[in-house]
Amino acid sequence: MNSTINGCRKFCVDEETGIADEVVSFYPESYLKNANSEYYTPLNPKEIICEFILKEKLGEGAFGSVRLGINKQTGEKVAIKILEKSKLGKYENKIKLAREIEILKKLKHPNIIQLYSVIETDRQFLLIMEYIRGTELYQYILLKKKISEEEACFYFRQIISGIEYLHKLKIAHRDIKAENILIEQNTKTIKIVDFGLSNTYDDKEEGMLSTACGSPCYAAPEMLEGKLYKGGKVDIWSSGVVLFAMICGYLPFDDKDNSELYKKIINGKYSIPSHVSKQGRDLIYGLLNTNPRKRINISQIKKHSWIKLYSSELNNNGDSIFNTGLILDKYVIPIDEDIIEEMKEKFKIPKIQSRIAILSNKLNDYTTLYYLMLNQKIMNGQKSISDLKSDLFINYLKDKNNLLSNYKNLNDAINSRKMGVDFELENLGNHVSKCRKDVKSQENIHDNEKRNNLKSRKTSTPKYIASFDLKTNNSTPNGIKINSQKNI
Repeated sequence: MNSTINGCRKFCVDEETGIADEVVSFYPESYLKNANSEYYTPLNPKEIICEFILKEKLGEGAFGSVRLGINKQTGEKVAIKILEKSKLGKYENKIKLAREIEILKKLKHPNIIQLYSVIETDRQFLLIMEYIRGTELYQYILLKKKISEEEACFYFRQIISGIEYLHKLKIAHRDIKAENILIEQNTKTIKIVDFGLSNTYDDKEEGMLSTACGSPCYAAPEMLEGKLYKGGKVDIWSSGVVLFAMICGYLPFDDKDNSELYKKIINGKYSIPSHVSKQGRDLIYGLLNTNPRKRINISQIKKHSWIKLYSSELNNNGDSIFNTGLILDKYVIPIDEDIIEEMKEKFKIPKIQSRIAILSNKLNDYTTLYYLMLNQKIMNGQKSISDLKSDLFINYLKDKNNLLSNYKNLNDAINSRKMGVDFELENLGNHVSKCRKDVKSQENIHDNEKRNNLKSRKTSTPKYIASFDLKTNNSTPNGIKINSQKNI
């Protein structure tokens, strides 16, 4: 896969503590080719700028498991989705994984989970993802029995914000449900997760989708009927089921017999409890309209009276409380120069390499480290232009100089970012001239740059006295479905 980086999963024994940690690291190809034995001396730890200690299991799936990871350089937590190549089996599963990775790579929105990088070993794919300290919306509904309409509106606005962003990119999630929506415990920020069934679409007939997928209780009627369907419309239906579940405490459509369940959904048979407000009822009816052509759209949702009723800060256009996100085909990616400077000071990473990796939207050790350091900065209450929820970022989007349309191509945009750059113009040209023709060429450039600069890097990574690759010791147990279908 073009977006993966070669790496290694191994046990490493710390020479000071004697503790063996299970570690995931980015490695150059030359190192992997020489690591054929079960026990070997690892690459000099000072040459590694980003690695993760694997901790407890967070979940299991059909193709592997999800583990908590701790970044050794920053201490930041990540979720590591470990997929066994042997369990992926069929070619179509590998295609779906590649599609999921390519879709996640495009997404930069505060209400959507972020993918940092994908490490590939001989036996596994490891997706390094944002870790959310919180709970599933499903579990929260069970705990609260039902959620007040005011609180439900706060969550629903964020869900719609994430869905709107996806639809601007012509991406359908196709598995929007309470189990796939996380609530961050401190900020109450919503995160939409699990893009395993997502796909791109076009509203024209030839670009419509046909695969029936997702969870039956949340599935749109046109999907269950086996018709061609618009990807955006089925997500809106599913969001209606989620809204109903939040304010009612149970699902609108439920039946032990799937055939009966499908009939209820296709015929739109459900009832709304009397405690739901008039405005809430009207919005639910609009979301759960069985006719996709008459179903309420995103623009209408944002201006709906129920949203305004519980959103005192909402402006007349219905936009102020909905996060925008970053559309990579429209804007140059903003860079926090303070973090770039810190990466140079702490990890000896040349600024030009960091900038090119970020602006090119690579998934590698440079960008992973950058975004983990950004998370740390935001958690510490510091402002950053790269914080997608900040006023600085909103102002960045308003500046027309940051539109990609102002430049001939991405290389031209990179060439224009000279502010604070400590390298000569001819050096910039040497790097940029080879950058971003396609994803594969980017990764090749990265590998060459990394090998040329390995000797000059220094980090605070602990030294190890021994290690052995896990390629001969598959410790991942057989999985079950991570998010099995549950009924609220």
